[in-house]
Amino acid sequence: MADFIGEVLFEAVLAMVACLVLAAGAAVFLAGWRISPLVAGGSLGGFLLLAGYGAREVFRPAGPVRRGRLTTVSVTAFVLVALVLYGASCDCV
Repeated sequence: MADFIGEVLFEAVLAMVACLVLAAGAAVFLAGWRISPLVAGGSLGGFLLLAGYGAREVFRPAGPVRRGRLTTVSVTAFVLVALVLYGASCDCV
């Protein structure tokens, strides 16, 4: 029973965090769009490239672990994208 309650609470917290990340990302993008659409689009493209590199690092074949700042930031960006995609599929939108 405790396992079930733990899973339900974890799912609720994950959904809440995903919804907050999705809302914050949309708000930042819209604020940037009002200032300059070119900068907002370029920033989004750069972030997606960074997240793509993070996905490559997460799913690459086993080998020596890379421990650099770029790798850490890119894996974090990939996790944020995964949370946004999760948040887009939940009932908070």
